[in-house]
Amino acid sequence: MPDEELDLDTEELSHEEILEAATSILPLHDVGPFEGETGIVKRGPGRPRKIEKRPGRLDLEYHAKMAVERQKFVDTDPLVGLIESNPNDTLALLHRVKLDVAREAASLQFQRIECEKYGKDSSAISIKRVKALEEIAKIELKLRQVDQDSINLHSEKMQKIFAMWVEIMREVALEVLPPELLDMFFNRFATEMQDWEEKAQNNLR
Repeated sequence: MPDEELDLDTEELSHEEILEAATSILPLHDVGPFEGETGIVKRGPGRPRKIEKRPGRLDLEYHAKMAVERQKFVDTDPLVGLIESNPNDTLALLHRVKLDVAREAASLQFQRIECEKYGKDSSAISIKRVKALEEIAKIELKLRQVDQDSINLHSEKMQKIFAMWVEIMREVALEVLPPELLDMFFNRFATEMQDWEEKAQNNLR
């Protein structure tokens, strides 16, 4: 009975429909013979080439939408944005990379725990996580090396030093400047020192 039902379904399809359905799945030499064909296919030695089905309109539309979504995701990625906005900020870049690697390591750990719940082998996942942790360690060592050769102008220590300089300058100004010039001097000084960290960083590059 199953063979008879299959034959009935096949008879309802046209010759072109059968050929399209078969060639989208099977190698060409496995298809046929059809009406008017000998069934003899000549081919060279080796594994036969598989004939892939050409993408249809829906396939092309799907891949076009996926390309747009992929580009949006890339454009909004924090690491990409950081590199675009601060290409010379090595410390910030390394911190961001370390964070992303740490998130991947945490994701691998979650995946390993889920595999173990179902009794699956998680050794491959563990190896990937160990490699991710090794990368974090390497990044941390690089951060220490870069930090020794750079000045973090936004750090708490640097801000305290800057406040000390301003206070020393204020004491000197009180001693040498007349009262009517003090406000003018410090107003001008405050204006010039806006975003002083960025200005100083540009001079250090």
